[in-house]
Amino acid sequence: MGVARQRVTEVVMRYLGLLLVALAGCGLQVDPVDNNHGYGWQYDAQGPRGLKLRTPMPATEQQASFYENIASTVASCVGTNTETPPPFVIVVAAGSLAPRVGNYYSDPQLIVIDEGWEVIAYEHEVIHWILNGDPDHTSTLWQSGCVLSIPG
Repeated sequence: MGVARQRVTEVVMRYLGLLLVALAGCGLQVDPVDNNHGYGWQYDAQGPRGLKLRTPMPATEQQASFYENIASTVASCVGTNTETPPPFVIVVAAGSLAPRVGNYYSDPQLIVIDEGWEVIAYEHEVIHWILNGDPDHTSTLWQSGCVLSIPG
C-alpha cells in the first residue's frame, strides 16, 4: 500500500506541476500599454523636458536633449506650439525595423527609429506624434517642407 500511495502522489504532483505551468502562461497576453508595445520601459537617459531615450549604446542626457530640440524645431516649423517632447524614443539596431526605418505608436506614445536613420526618421515620426497618428500621410503638415519624405 505504501508503494502505491507514493506512486499516486508522484503522478498527482507531476500533473499538478504541469497544470501550474500551463496556468502560468494561460491568458497572459502582452498588453501594449503594460509592455510599451513590446519594447519595455527601460531607458538610458532623460532629457531636461522629460524625453526618455534608449539606444543600442547607453544614451546620454545630452543625446536626449538633442532629440528634444529636434522635436521642438519640427513642431515650430509646422506651426504647432508644444514645449513637451515625445515621451519615449527608442533607437534600435540598424535593420531591425526593415523595410521601415521608424514607427510611431500612439497609446502609449512611443517613437522607435532605426540606427543610422536617427535624425531623418525621428523628424518624420515627430510629425506622426504631433498628429497622434496619420499613417496615410493625409495631413497638410506632410507638405510643410519641414521633414523629408521617407519610408515609414
